[in-house]
Amino acid sequence: MFDDKDLVAELERRLGYTFRRKELAVQALTHRSWVGDFGTDQDKHSETLEFLGDAVIDLVVGAILMDLMPVAGEGELTKTRAFLVNKESLARRASRLGLSDLVRLGHGEDLSGGREKSSILSDAFEAVFGAVFTDSGFDKCFDLLKPYFEDVPDKMPSESAPLGDYKSALQEITQGLFKRLPQYRFEEASGPEHNQVFVFSVLIEGKVIATGSGKSKKLAQQAAAREAISHLHGKEKVEFGPEGDTTGVCKE
Repeated sequence: MFDDKDLVAELERRLGYTFRRKELAVQALTHRSWVGDFGTDQDKHSETLEFLGDAVIDLVVGAILMDLMPVAGEGELTKTRAFLVNKESLARRASRLGLSDLVRLGHGEDLSGGREKSSILSDAFEAVFGAVFTDSGFDKCFDLLKPYFEDVPDKMPSESAPLGDYKSALQEITQGLFKRLPQYRFEEASGPEHNQVFVFSVLIEGKVIATGSGKSKKLAQQAAAREAISHLHGKEKVEFGPEGDTTGVCKE
């Protein structure tokens, strides 16, 4: 277990950056559960830095993609960024940075495998770069983050993806765009029992964004996911208010 001084020194070594305000590095690596189990009234956990880091990473990745994909349209750029900044993606980058053994967790969270949870690792990654931004501003964040986001996939999931990929692809997209998972709702089944056609809708926070049909419930859900990807990748997108209320469908 690292003490605060060694913790900061190890993060700085792995990150390739020296904090002027060491307390920001400690805060970035301190999970709420650690404060609850071991902290004092003076200790701060990472959540505000996570909030800031989330916005910073979105901006940095957007700038990087503008350089790497100069002829891409807004829809393609938005979808690519969503794939690169979802929790699973950020967790992999957090592991690459070696944050798993640096984050400070409460006893129960540690025993339950918290160091391997994507949510904790991705939050820690966001918090670290929220701390860097607070300490040194955008340009330093950009320089440090760029090596982690130059691996843009050669082919992003799209309308031409294999059928089995549509649901997982849609989940990645909606997590990145809206921080929400899609839901599937059974609508109806028609035809004779031996040859039925099933219909499912895809919803985000109660708003239907697409509908699909198929010879089985699984195929109908995949078809609905395919239509949803087409919808989100096209000229229209669903926007949500701060409480998840739909504010409507707007043109990009």
